[in-house]
Amino acid sequence: MTPEAAVQILDLKLEGANATFNMDMGPADQSFRIGFEGTLDGAALKGRFTSSRGDSEVTGKRIDKTSALVGTWQITRQSSRGTRTNTLKINADMTGTYTSRDNKIPVTDLSIEGDQVTFKVTMRYGDREVPATFKGKLDGTTLKGQRTTSRGASEFTAKKID
Repeated sequence: MTPEAAVQILDLKLEGANATFNMDMGPADQSFRIGFEGTLDGAALKGRFTSSRGDSEVTGKRIDKTSALVGTWQITRQSSRGTRTNTLKINADMTGTYTSRDNKIPVTDLSIEGDQVTFKVTMRYGDREVPATFKGKLDGTTLKGQRTTSRGASEFTAKKID
């Protein structure tokens, strides 16, 4: 099973630090059930998978994508006027600012679901407001996606710098 594979968890039970669940694996006509029994200790998981194909000891840890997003990011994108570089700062409480042309703009509607990140900013140029929506995929210290405004969409790449 690759890290990207999604498997439905069945019969999940948590009793104190003890966890049990089942998973059905394989194609429908050849599926088999895997059971898990183990313990949780903070962010660590330790236990045993059992199935008709054998048993195995397993360990795991919680991956918190939210904390991976916290920090300062340098965003680069191409525009009709050339390469644009801006800064995105995400705080631990999931608030943030987007800096463009020395203007700090509050980040709104910030969300992370799996590896998908979305947020909005509303830039002001004089009396004109330009809302922008960013949608990207988080991969370690890189965030890649699209920035969309009323003028259209452009690709962006962000690198975590702090």
